[in-house]
Amino acid sequence: MDEIHEVIPMTEDNGVWHPQEGVFNGHFQPNEAQKVKRIGNLRMGVVKVLEDPKYSPDINKKFKVADMITGYGVAESVRHYYDIYGGSIKGKRVIVQGWGNVGSAAAYYCAQMGAKVVGIIDRVGGLINSEGMSFEEIKALFLTKNGNELNASNMLSYDEVYDKIWDLDGTVIDSSHRYSTLPNGDDLNDRWWIRSYFFRSKCAVCR
Repeated sequence: MDEIHEVIPMTEDNGVWHPQEGVFNGHFQPNEAQKVKRIGNLRMGVVKVLEDPKYSPDINKKFKVADMITGYGVAESVRHYYDIYGGSIKGKRVIVQGWGNVGSAAAYYCAQMGAKVVGIIDRVGGLINSEGMSFEEIKALFLTKNGNELNASNMLSYDEVYDKIWDLDGTVIDSSHRYSTLPNGDDLNDRWWIRSYFFRSKCAVCR
């Protein structure tokens, strides 16, 4: 679902200026003037084009903040975990479930920080590389996705990758919320599971 073209028009039709309005009101308890200013900033911010190569896979493609920000938040939550509890995201093994805006952006930023993406599973198929895909490979997969679908010449079928991917050792970045247990019968609590929630910046690291 596209926030700019689908979600915001829906919320506007129901008298809500921005999808984050409820969170904003509850957190800041603004007066009317503050609300108008802050909601205006949110509306302008999500449509801003990314101009810094550090944050955009390709500045010529004019990706917007809304395209990348939730995946960025997921990757940053992993980085902050290691900053707080010790260690580093560099070299950590990651499995990505879903290759839409959230999953692909999270994979991009995690790989940029040195994590190894060892598997991707999407509704149309997936990829497995037990040694870890390079940052350049992840960047290329981000830039060549078909809408919100993974697109690769060497893609495995969905059934094939589904049977293999959960046996890999790695943290799961879940952007589709489809599973409560893994296909091999393991409970999600038995491995690290980073789950992204829609509507920005609600990310949880669970064990």
